[in-house]
Amino acid sequence: MAENASLVVDQAINLLALDGGVIRGLSELLILNKIMRRVQHDQKLPKLPRPCEYFYLIGGTSTGGLIALMLGRLRITTKEALETYNVLASDIFSKENKKWGVQDGTFKASTLERKVQEIVTKKGLGEFMLDSSTDIPKNAKAFVCAMPARNMAHPRRFRTYTIRSNPSTNCRIWEAARATTAAPTFFKRIEIGEEGQAKEEFFDGGLRCNNPVDEVLNEARDIFGNNRRVNCVVSIGTGHTGIIRLARPDAFQKVLPTKLIEVLKKIATDCEEKANALSARFKDLEKFYYRFNIVHGAESISLEEWEKMGELTEHTNAYMSDVSVSKALDEVVEILCKSESPGLTLGSIC
Repeated sequence: MAENASLVVDQAINLLALDGGVIRGLSELLILNKIMRRVQHDQKLPKLPRPCEYFYLIGGTSTGGLIALMLGRLRITTKEALETYNVLASDIFSKENKKWGVQDGTFKASTLERKVQEIVTKKGLGEFMLDSSTDIPKNAKAFVCAMPARNMAHPRRFRTYTIRSNPSTNCRIWEAARATTAAPTFFKRIEIGEEGQAKEEFFDGGLRCNNPVDEVLNEARDIFGNNRRVNCVVSIGTGHTGIIRLARPDAFQKVLPTKLIEVLKKIATDCEEKANALSARFKDLEKFYYRFNIVHGAESISLEEWEKMGELTEHTNAYMSDVSVSKALDEVVEILCKSESPGLTLGSIC
């Protein structure tokens, strides 16, 4: 039986999956912020509630992984996350942070490391992934996906909690952030290993599971057991793009293996293929699976163009103003605000 399966088995859970997309992850935070603002309004709360108080498990890849750490491990609000994200993006993808060559990434990974360390220190909730705080919201569990360089067939999960089956390395928060965002085009890979153990190299988890919704579902089953009920599964993307766009593809073509470039081009398409597969899988279930992903605008913004975040905000706001999207957002809010829900068991959907 999975761990914690006997604890509050009758309490249904909400699951959140966050795609990768570098600076376009801003769109995910804007959508989440809209949800949390409506929750605050409907529940007449004096302060903006935190996603970790409503989602029992938050899983992310790449940019989505970084957001999952902010919301799940550092337990901040979407407002705080938006402010932090804007600063991070402008510092990390600035011209000043570019390297002379493109080998091992075009941007200095040390800047990302330093900035994440500063955020972690400021929050004062410990520097390691495992959360030892006695003031942990009952719902706050998060993980990020990264790819082991020696075995890219299976993503590795870095968790903020312990699990009996297939336990993960208790690395520092900044190390997990670096591992999940180590896209070969942008940052060099990172070595991670606990004291006394051999270190492993990791790449961006988006190379295998840029849409981590399956990872979230499988992880939830491992944590909570087959009999735990689920209220809803919310999956948020970073925009329809057809293919991933790089600001200077010709420069990257000269130094990156052809196979890797083809993988990068397919990532965005694979995200939607997975989303469509889940939509078909859950088509007969009302108010259960929700996929939010801006339809227009992201294709004109390359992954590292932080100066276009204002444009991305406009596209995301336009997407959320669509009647059908706004209705779906309201349905998610209604589910999150409910204290009782029939739910479906993890065993029946995984």
